[in-house]
Amino acid sequence: MVDLEGTGDTQGLVYAAVAWWEYGCCGELPVPGVRFSGTLCAAPASPADRFVVTQPFTWIADLELIRFNTWSAHWDHTHGDPMTQQITVRLSWHDDSGGVHPTATGTVLETYEVRDETPIAYRSVEILERHPYDVDPGLLGLVVGLRPDSCTEPTAAAIADRAAQIERWSRGIGVTGPADAFGDTAPARDDQVWIDLDDPRLRINGSRVADLAGVVSGVVTQMKRGVPDPSGFVAMVSVPAGTATSSIDADLHVSVLVDQRHFS
Repeated sequence: MVDLEGTGDTQGLVYAAVAWWEYGCCGELPVPGVRFSGTLCAAPASPADRFVVTQPFTWIADLELIRFNTWSAHWDHTHGDPMTQQITVRLSWHDDSGGVHPTATGTVLETYEVRDETPIAYRSVEILERHPYDVDPGLLGLVVGLRPDSCTEPTAAAIADRAAQIERWSRGIGVTGPADAFGDTAPARDDQVWIDLDDPRLRINGSRVADLAGVVSGVVTQMKRGVPDPSGFVAMVSVPAGTATSSIDADLHVSVLVDQRHFS
């Protein structure tokens, strides 16, 4: 990890959006005066965003970072060039980024409620409710003004590992169909299988299905069968490895990690 130490720069205030569920769930409420830590990521601004980034920054494309004087934020390369568009920042403490979002620590100086009005309204507040969505459906979230005094950036190795993980996830497909379409016995986790994408008995989904054609090979990551109950709900139940498919009277739902060689 790379640490950036604060320099006391008076222009270093970070205005970052916080989703309503985030502070309604758990963690310190981000009200003025509290010390706060969270991950930062940046994204293209929408026309309704009032708090767009105005500070100069450096874009480090290979690390997917935009770096300011005392803090940094993750920038997904699929958003294009951050230097040519308006951007906003998001703050989270429920980080699922695999360690590739920088973590900033500092003091909250300003807090604004974001309200669903025409136009979107931003109202300065000093007190927050823990579960605002229970009583106030018009509340969209917050924008906090955070003065960071330290920021920890991800390493190049962590970013590379995350990219490899995302690529692996992208090769996953879900295959649903009659049990006998999968052979004489039900496949098990880690089994190598071959799937005919043109088999009319099969329903196939996945983010990169359009990149595939014909018969593809891959490894089973999950296999279950659907069992409906009287209410109409379909429960997903595991099937013992080696079960004869002739004895299974329900569709199988098989998750497959397609071998990389099938993608151009």
